[in-house]
Amino acid sequence: GLGILFEEFKIKTINNHQALKNTFDSKFIGPGIAIYFLGKNKSYSFAIYWAPNEKERCIQEFDKFLETVLINPD
Repeated sequence: GLGILFEEFKIKTINNHQALKNTFDSKFIGPGIAIYFLGKNKSYSFAIYWAPNEKERCIQEFDKFLETVLINPD
């Protein structure tokens, strides 16, 4: 496994579609956030990982990125 130290799941709306947001910390890959959503016949995900002193900046940039995501469920 990934040696998960902490994990939290929340439902998030992105471009009027529900997605699953996973905030986690792993002893092997470090802290991060992953977003999962379903298309018509596929599932999609993307994630960000950050260094210990970069958390706030990375989360701000990731939130800006999420505002630009367009989900086409087809």
